[in-house]
Amino acid sequence: MAFIDSLPSGLAEWLGGQNELGDIDFTVDFPANIKKTPLRYPVVAVGLKKCTVTPPVDVNGQPVNNIHKEALAEYKFSMNIPVAMGGAKCYEVYMKILDRLLFNTDFTVLEAGCGEISFVRETEALCLTAYIRIKSKINPEASYSNPFVSPV
Repeated sequence: MAFIDSLPSGLAEWLGGQNELGDIDFTVDFPANIKKTPLRYPVVAVGLKKCTVTPPVDVNGQPVNNIHKEALAEYKFSMNIPVAMGGAKCYEVYMKILDRLLFNTDFTVLEAGCGEISFVRETEALCLTAYIRIKSKINPEASYSNPFVSPV
């Protein structure tokens, strides 16, 4: 797996391991295969919209020779919620994810937002799309699947 490809799966894996998010199933963008319908529990698909990786710089703006890099990544999320749980559950799931990233990591959340709730006929679910722009330190040479350096 290429490094950039591992970013959404690394974030989905980390979010899925958080106790506070235990009632949510995380996946990397909805795979193009048959889905269980109707949904019975919240499913959040994590994708990468864009990413910039740069070496860290010192106070003079000169690159520092360091194994860690700085990443500016914009992640996209699709909160897929069973219709029976209602539209408010879409926002509740999004806010729980945002709270984890804002207050329980070393990430810097630069911007976050969401769209409107829609109904997806294929999964018979409500869907809220959202995005989060994160600045974080990463280790592109990590031998493990999650390239993030220091989620708390």
